[in-house]
Amino acid sequence: MSKYSKFSLSNYFRLNDNNTNIRTELISGLIVFISMLYIIFVQASILGEGIDIWNQQNPDQILNYNKGSIMIITAIVAAFATIIIGIYANFPVGIASGMGVNAFIAYNAMPLIGPFASYLAILISGIFLMIVALTKTQQRFLRAIPDDLKLAITVGIGAFIFYVGLYNTGIIVPGEGTPTMLGDLYNWVTFVSLLTLIFTAILWANNIKGAILYGIIFSIIIGLFINLILNFTSEINQELPWVDFNFSGYKDSFTGISDFSFLFWDALTDSSTWKDINFYIIIFILFLISLLDSSGTIFMIEKELEDDPNYQVDPKKSNKTFFVNSTAIAAGSLIGSTNTIVFAESATGVAYGGKTGLTSLTTGILFLLIIPIIPLTIPLITDSVTIGALFVVGFLMFKNITKINLKDSAILVASFSIIIFSILTYSIGDGIILGLIIYAFMMIFTKRWKELDWIFALITPILILFIVLESTI
Repeated sequence: MSKYSKFSLSNYFRLNDNNTNIRTELISGLIVFISMLYIIFVQASILGEGIDIWNQQNPDQILNYNKGSIMIITAIVAAFATIIIGIYANFPVGIASGMGVNAFIAYNAMPLIGPFASYLAILISGIFLMIVALTKTQQRFLRAIPDDLKLAITVGIGAFIFYVGLYNTGIIVPGEGTPTMLGDLYNWVTFVSLLTLIFTAILWANNIKGAILYGIIFSIIIGLFINLILNFTSEINQELPWVDFNFSGYKDSFTGISDFSFLFWDALTDSSTWKDINFYIIIFILFLISLLDSSGTIFMIEKELEDDPNYQVDPKKSNKTFFVNSTAIAAGSLIGSTNTIVFAESATGVAYGGKTGLTSLTTGILFLLIIPIIPLTIPLITDSVTIGALFVVGFLMFKNITKINLKDSAILVASFSIIIFSILTYSIGDGIILGLIIYAFMMIFTKRWKELDWIFALITPILILFIVLESTI
């Protein structure tokens, strides 16, 4: 008998040891895939916005891009990273470009240092995260920042994400005499966006699995219906979903990937990149957000799995998962992907019963299978379609505010600062840096400096230097 004849999915993924089966794992993987699928569309919308801002500011350095290419890149990285997690780490999670970090790159990094330097920063942050994973210093870095401030950063990102969605869909517009105000609710795009937002929230509140995806489908159907009517009465609204029967751009979605490949190289060979203090700020923020986001999700999934007495606990799984995600950030940047994270939506598969890497393998393969049809969906995906996803992800992150110890004055002031500054400066990075600085000052001038971690104390002067130079250069 061949030594390979005894190989089986059950043995490789230790299904029996974890008291699970192939059917449960496959369905769990499908559920995770459905829960994560929205990122393909939202990533293209958010990253496209960032590139458009850059192109408008720098007409002599325009970066050509195809929205379909961004969607395909997102699916490719999600597919391979998640498959590797399943095979190598045997951990039931999905990996893809992260919400929050993608908004930071699009609305803060790209307008500030450009897309070329931004992708170089993504690459470097991934390499630093790989080093942290290999040297097993991940937990030490995490201990330096109080848990309450980690939660505040998550809350700030959630609020920022939703604010961006509101602004992009016209629900919030520049004010007349005020910075912002409520938009025109008679506008079709604003109307569909509000309907989508409410519909998605209702689904989520009723514990409907895949609420985000169903919200996207709902918005597409409503948008197509409105455009069908407009087609007979006036011109269609291209800011709403519509069907383009001209598929000549199908091939361009795949060939356009080359526009993103090795995008970082121009910045790597440009001496001005290395002289820009903002470049180092971006690297630091990308490193920090990715470290906190993925570590927090891994920890959460581990705790849910450990509640099951049949689950085989193995600390190496989380370390391997963090390393694979770090590698995906560095490798993904070479073809135009932004920082990946371990998706919190993975908890949907765990809730169904997924406990092993077979769940991840299933999710990854499904991402691969949909790549050929992705370019056909481009005209259907607009800001009004993705607003429901931004809302749900935003308030799921925001709900962490209930876990923050707001009775501690230093924590209260710092957390409030992180959240408010992230929104009002339109910069997650500025919000995080200012909040951390304020926390350090609060601790020092309330005579609690001994409670500051020495690593936190060490980076505080660097953060102050960052924020001062950013304001003056």
